[in-house]
Formats: sequence, C-alpha cells, structure tokens
Amino acid sequence: MASAAPEVSASAAPKPRRTFHIQLDANSPAEINFKQLRFNIIEHLEKRYGGGSVLNDGDDGDVGNGGLDRRDDDDLYDSEDSFIDDAELQQNIEDVRGQTRVKTKHSGFFVNAGDEIETLEKEEDELVDAKNKKGKKRAVDGALRSFLTEVPDAASDWQPEEEVVRKLEVLRTAVQELAETAPIPKVFPRSLDEPLRAVDKLVVEAHPNKWRVTGYFATLMTFLPYTKQYLKSNMLRLEARDVARHEREKLDAALEALTQLIATYGTRAAAESIDVVKTDIAKDKELGAKLHALLELQDEWVSKENDYRLKTRNT
Repeated sequence: MASAAPEVSASAAPKPRRTFHIQLDANSPAEINFKQLRFNIIEHLEKRYGGGSVLNDGDDGDVGNGGLDRRDDDDLYDSEDSFIDDAELQQNIEDVRGQTRVKTKHSGFFVNAGDEIETLEKEEDELVDAKNKKGKKRAVDGALRSFLTEVPDAASDWQPEEEVVRKLEVLRTAVQELAETAPIPKVFPRSLDEPLRAVDKLVVEAHPNKWRVTGYFATLMTFLPYTKQYLKSNMLRLEARDVARHEREKLDAALEALTQLIATYGTRAAAESIDVVKTDIAKDKELGAKLHALLELQDEWVSKENDYRLKTRNT
C-alpha cells in the first residue's frame, strides 16, 4: 500500500508574490515587483550610507513573521557625508579619550566612528595655545567648549556701537565674578538678568529690523556657556518682563488719575446732597471714559503678565 503524502501546513505555504501591472499598450503589460523595487532602493541607500536595519517582511520565506535584520551596526554613517556636523568631535577626543596631544586629521563636517577616528599630533604652538585657554574653558564649560575656536569668524558680521561694548563688558565682568564663586548653573542666573537686558535692549533698538544677528550671539557665547536658542529664550523672557512692567505702569497711572477724579466727588458728598452728587456722577462722561480705559489697561496688563510668567517657566 502506498503511503499517504505528508500534509502541508497552511501556515507554511508561501505568500503570494505581490505585483503591479501597468498597461503600457494593449498587447504588452509591464509587471512591477514591489519587493524588488523596494530593495533596489534600499541597496542604493546602503551603498551611500552604509548598512543598517533592513526590513524583512518574510516574503522570501526565510522569516515567516517578518522583522528587522540588523546589519553592520558599527557602520551607520558615511564618513564623507557633508551633512552631519562633528563640531564636538575634538572635545570628545580630549575629554573622553584623554588624548590632549592629538587633533582630528580633517576639519569641517564629517563623521568617523569609534577607534577609527583619524588623528594627528598637535604642533607645539597649538599645545601652548590650548594650555592658555584651559582656565577660560573651565569657567564657560558646556555648550561653549566646541565653539570657542570658531567664534571670531562667527562674530565678524556684527559691529556693536560703543555703548553696546560698554554694556557687554559689564555683563562679562558679572559673569566672571559669578564664575569665581561657583560653576555657572545650567539655568540662566537671575543675577545676570539686568546686565543681559541692558545689552540686549541696545542691540535690538540699534538694528533697523529689531533683529539679533548671529555675531551678537557668538560674542555672548565667548563667555556665557549657553546655546544660542537658550540665550534667545532668556532675552525674550526679559523683554516680556519689561513689556508687562510698562503695562503695569500705565495701569497705575490711569488708576491714580481716576482716584483723584473720584476724590472730588467724595469731598462734595460731605457737603452737598447725595442725590445731587449721584446725578452729577451719572452725567460725568470723563469719569466713565477713564473707568473704561482703566478696565482695558487692566486686561492688557494681565495678558502681558501671563505671557511673561509663561516665558519664565520655560527658562
């Protein structure tokens, strides 16, 4: 008796090949294989950017449930790709690897990984220059470390006026005095609010478009260990604070004027008939206008004060 053929599990059956047909003309349809097209694209990207995670959807039968194949985990970037900034690479070599006498072989925008970083020994004058900068780096460590050598070029597009330079020096001195007592904190010190605001107000007013140019931030970053975005957030916070203060001053002035006007009716009420005084108050258009203006100023102050407090929470 012939043995029965083994049963083939339905789950092991290969999935149907997914295809797409384009009717180019009546007699010759063109077939596009989606999987082949997709992996052609992946192959092209891998040649340019190196291996990585390749999606395996199980269509080839090797992995029935699909998944991710991890390939070349240590080679995820192209070392010649000019799209990725390695501005902190040299600092990483010095701080993490302790190699203070070497520098990267190439500068600019590139990526190298791990022990494959190409380095050269520093020249003697570079070592002397680095030693002179060491104390300064301690005072402004953090975001500034990789930025110091590039600052002169970045700041060249900004020519501050004499008054701005004086205010900058006041701010710089305040930062130095603070750094002598303790490391500069990650949160912007409120003791530096007034010196920073004094500089920023002049800078914004001097620019025809009220802009803060790149060179301005670059100059600040020579002695303030914060990023451009964080510095700008604090500038906007202080600007909002002053706007709220101005609205409060207007509100207080309006309240004082209204109080004086009401006081005249109080004096009259002590000597005249209350009904007569009430009638005059009802007819007083100036009093009504001042009261309406006061309420509008109050709403405006509340709005600006809330805006300032929101910016304070974020900085």
